[in-house]
Amino acid sequence: MTVSEGGTLSLWDSSTGELQSKHQLSGLQEEAPTCSVLIQKQGKMIVGFSRGSLSMIFSDGNSLMKKLPGRVRFLVVSEDESLLAAGFGVYVRVFLANSKGFHRFMAEDLEHECVVHSAVFSPDNSIIVTGSQGESIQVWSLSEQGLLIDTLAGMGTPVTLLALCGHILVSASHSAPYLKVWDLTYDRKHKTLAPVPDYTGCTAMSHDGNYVYFPQAGERRQVIIWDSTKGAECDRLDTSAQVRCLEVAEQRKLLFTGLVSGTVLVFPLNSTQDVVCIPPPESQKPISHMALNRQEEQLALAYDDVVLVLDISPGKPCPVIDKPMYTFYTQIPAAVISSVAVLANYRVLYGMSSGDLFLYDCPHSKVFPLEMHRCKVTCLETSHGEKWALSGSEDSLQRLWDLELCQWEHEMCYYKQTSFLKGIQCACFSKDDKYVYTGSFDHSITVWDVLSGALLAVQFVYATANRIMPTADGFIATTRLGYIIRERFHCPQSISSQYNPLQNIKATCVVKSRKKEEANPREQHDRGKVSRNQIRTNKLSQNCVIM
Repeated sequence: MTVSEGGTLSLWDSSTGELQSKHQLSGLQEEAPTCSVLIQKQGKMIVGFSRGSLSMIFSDGNSLMKKLPGRVRFLVVSEDESLLAAGFGVYVRVFLANSKGFHRFMAEDLEHECVVHSAVFSPDNSIIVTGSQGESIQVWSLSEQGLLIDTLAGMGTPVTLLALCGHILVSASHSAPYLKVWDLTYDRKHKTLAPVPDYTGCTAMSHDGNYVYFPQAGERRQVIIWDSTKGAECDRLDTSAQVRCLEVAEQRKLLFTGLVSGTVLVFPLNSTQDVVCIPPPESQKPISHMALNRQEEQLALAYDDVVLVLDISPGKPCPVIDKPMYTFYTQIPAAVISSVAVLANYRVLYGMSSGDLFLYDCPHSKVFPLEMHRCKVTCLETSHGEKWALSGSEDSLQRLWDLELCQWEHEMCYYKQTSFLKGIQCACFSKDDKYVYTGSFDHSITVWDVLSGALLAVQFVYATANRIMPTADGFIATTRLGYIIRERFHCPQSISSQYNPLQNIKATCVVKSRKKEEANPREQHDRGKVSRNQIRTNKLSQNCVIM
């Protein structure tokens, strides 16, 4: 049996392949089939349609019709073919499959927060497991009339495929290269902490990662404060518009919230009901990025083509933030600011969507062009002593800059040949500024030596790190899957020449370093534009390839 658009039913001889009959199913002229399932024991097929119709088609060509409130997204049948589940919108309806019509197994539909994509019955029909666009998996008890008994979070992408063998559940997604395996028989008293339910990728952390801040999914008009030690939400902060970016001043205990309206709200973490409002510039464009200097005394607000630098002074209960000390505009046509960092003495480092990179000295109104990237600058981070800065771009190229000389010392590039994801998402310097930790879109975290530019370690974490910050002995990161990663990093004083950080990884690493005797680019820019051909390396590129 085959069903085509418009509800045309064709019956074929399976042994000869010849068409036996063909006729139109009534009431389906304006619909297209979206899914189907075969119930072999009863010799019938169930077909779902684009406008909510369900058709039960028997081997003799006869059919029965049922109408659902929305497009039928999937149909699944239980192992013994006694139950049928149909997904439409945010609902799943369970039918008795062994009847001669569409008779409901339960009075109520199984309702979800987001569109449902998949379902599977347990072998004994005691439970049904569903997966949704909301990146979570729900477990329902059929013996208790659809009671929700568990929610499994952490897939990180819409759950579009489910398979159940005994008590082992496997979940997959059309938009993810990995599988998740779950044991449904675990003791729920010892359930692992819920991951951070951030679906935006816009996060901030404080208190060594014990608290995570992210916008509410959907309208993004609230900031959720998540206690990662308890795996639970502990507060919500209302905003007047959609949240675009977040920054935390750890020492001053302040949360900066940038909005699509261009306004920045400042919440004292010890008194969140008291709010300071920083109005947008006259253009009232959405804010793109924010950055605090290491002393948390200056705040840089970046819009498409303008940067504001403000002073932050202590006050109770709210900080004192006056009008901007400095305002300057970019001069790159058709390019917008894509990343920003602020240093002491009102110096601002900013990258553009075009790959251009600049250091702007606000008190002297002087701009120092740095060697541009080939594509969009996605990450800027300064060292704790503000001697170094790291820039990363969407082609995975990183440069380690000497801010005193305004020139890069090392150019590093790490990428996996098998990954379709490239680019640098986030980075941070270790507390002692000896190492740089970098989170990439290819689901890896890399560790680099600041002095030599050498790659020291690679950690594959199965998700993109949204934010990374140093700890006393390593780093902590939030990931796209909502997990908090805490890693210790130790580097011996001497490293064997045989050590290869890519030994077990199919990846490529290229490092270039600059000659120490080259002229100061700050002086060169004062004399005129410098050709990029003047840049040389003091050693051959280190190509480390594991096939």
